[in-house]
Parts: sequence; structure tokens; C-alpha cells
Amino acid sequence: MEGINLVQLKTEYATDLLSLWNNENVMKYTYLEVIETKEQAKERIEYWLKQYTYKTFPNHFVILKDEEVVGVAGLPIIRKEPFCCGIYYQIKEEYQRQGIATKVVDLLKNKVFEKYPNGKIVTSCISSNEGSKKVLLRNGFVYSETKVGAFERNGFIDDVERYTFLND
Repeated sequence: MEGINLVQLKTEYATDLLSLWNNENVMKYTYLEVIETKEQAKERIEYWLKQYTYKTFPNHFVILKDEEVVGVAGLPIIRKEPFCCGIYYQIKEEYQRQGIATKVVDLLKNKVFEKYPNGKIVTSCISSNEGSKKVLLRNGFVYSETKVGAFERNGFIDDVERYTFLND
């Protein structure tokens, strides 16, 4: 899909990401709380950049479609040696089911393996999130296990499925 780019996450995107992070239909698949103000969005970005950024490998991004912010994605570092990370992505509801997530995961994989050719990516999604499972499988991830009842949000409990990608 042309027109999809990842740019480094910055607080200047707080307003654009607020419409993502205050939508329960998007956030219901995450452990993140819905937020309501631009200040909360800015605080979330600042926290991620301070606590979860790998200094020599930018790993949190804003997703742009033709220069419009449509989501956020990243590569949380699990282990430095041997390199292993996760993948996350959140797409605004009005941009879902357009192939954006599939392209974003491909772009993220490329970032990992350009820097860490022998790296590993481990990620997960809840069992009822059929869209994310399809995105992972389209990108060559392999199912590895299910943790029964491991996800809980607002009284909703679901299984968590884990997927792995090795650059063979």
C-alpha cells in the first residue's frame, strides 16, 4: 500500500492521536485506558518516549497515510542480546480494514531486520481480535501459544494468543 509511512513519535502529534486514544472501539483490544484530553495524550507520549524508547533504535512511530495521522505503532524492546522485540499498532477506527495495519507491520519488520538481521519479534493479540490475527499471519508470523484468560479489560476476559517471527 502506497502512501503509508512511519515517522518518529513526538508530542506534537498529541492532538491527532487523541481521537485514536479516546475511542473505546479501538482501545478495547489494549491494556491502555481511554483518555479524554490533549494533555493526557501528550503525557502518554512523553511517558512512552522516556520509559520505553531504545536510544540507538527509534521504536515508537506515528502512522501517516498521505501525510494524515491514522495511528501509532512501535517495537517495544524485550531483550537486547540476542535482540527480541514486540510489535504494537493502533489504527483509527475510520481507517481500519483498509490494509494499513498489514503494511505497518511489514514496515516495522523491515526496521527490525535492517538493524538486527538475526532478531526475533514476538507479539500477541486477544483471541477475539480476528483482524489482528489476520494481519500477523499475512506478515509471516507463526502462532506459538495461547494463554487462557490472560486479558481483562472492563470486566471482559479473553485469551491471549502469541505469535513469533524469525528472519530466516
